[in-house]
Amino acid sequence: MSFANLNDENSEFKHPEKAASVEDIVRVYGGLTPNAFFNELVRVLGPYRSLQADLDRAIFLYQRMRSAHRALWRWALSSVVILLAPLVCLLAPNEWRFGTFFAGILGELLTVFALLRIHQSWVSCRRDYTRWLRLVHRRVGERES
Repeated sequence: MSFANLNDENSEFKHPEKAASVEDIVRVYGGLTPNAFFNELVRVLGPYRSLQADLDRAIFLYQRMRSAHRALWRWALSSVVILLAPLVCLLAPNEWRFGTFFAGILGELLTVFALLRIHQSWVSCRRDYTRWLRLVHRRVGERES
């Protein structure tokens, strides 16, 4: 399978048990843990010289991706609370209602902006991680050829 085919979004691989090789597993799961990936890589292709350095880099990228994912979830949960902020104006005294309403709307806009930025960061981290796994797999696979 060529490298170009790895980026095919219309893949029939939706479940890891249907994946025929490590290359397919990378395509199926960007969230595959580094240890699981490298254990499968060694099982399929055998041990290789720079295993520890590649594993360390994969662990770093994976942890970066997971922290971005956690931040995304925290902001998503907080956005639910912030969406209710304009409704607080109904409970506020009459002189505060107008200010409370616009503070809630401003909070919603800032939250949407933050969510978009954090999502973009998570997508970038995930792309870096999956590219690294593909690069390692291709490099080790070429060594075997």
